[in-house]
Amino acid sequence: MEVLIDLLDDDHAREISAVIVDEPKTAREIVAQCESSRTTVYRRLSRLQEAGLLSTDLRYDADGHHRTTYYLRFDSLSIRLDTGGLDCAIESTDG
Repeated sequence: MEVLIDLLDDDHAREISAVIVDEPKTAREIVAQCESSRTTVYRRLSRLQEAGLLSTDLRYDADGHHRTTYYLRFDSLSIRLDTGGLDCAIESTDG
């Protein structure tokens, strides 16, 4: 839960998530749309993937090259605080 809270608090992770919310994108496409360095984007992509919040797929170009694309694994994420502590609910898109 702490890793999830840290990622939600991270400006770069939120920006990356906003960039890929509607459709999968390659790291290059994400870097082009973010105000973060390439290194920062790759680090956050790795952290988001390790936390189970995004997945990868392959996109094949017309010339036969393949690119890794990144997409969010959830449609909805909510955090609730009550007397029992924090509760996180994630509605997943890929089962």
